[in-house]
Amino acid sequence: KLPSKTEKIITYAFVASQIIFAMLYGYQYFFLFPKNQPQSLMSGFPQTINEVEERAKHNNDKVAVVDESGYQYILTAWYLKLEPDYFFDTVIKQLPNKIGFKYGQQVGRYHFIAKNTDRDSTEAVLLEWNDNLWQIH
Repeated sequence: KLPSKTEKIITYAFVASQIIFAMLYGYQYFFLFPKNQPQSLMSGFPQTINEVEERAKHNNDKVAVVDESGYQYILTAWYLKLEPDYFFDTVIKQLPNKIGFKYGQQVGRYHFIAKNTDRDSTEAVLLEWNDNLWQIH
């Protein structure tokens, strides 16, 4: 058993460390995260994809989406409210990576590419994340 004085010091140090950690967490959550949220979450995609859909649906234009992470095909299907049958009929996945995961390459008229230079000449619309916002070209 620890002596009473040492026990009090350890208890106070523990409580002080918990208060410091809580303050650091609060600072990061309320001040740092809101500043970095648009960049980290690439916010604004739902509005942008709906705008692209409005522009492209009249001409049935093909759309290239620059997607370095490999997950935008799922978000595109979700925000466009694609029927599951249509999604599974039109989804084309890439070959498996090192751990066996397959990223989406295409869903319907949306082609997901790693760089804007990978764009096909038949794709009339290019959608990419630049300067903390989605841009339509």
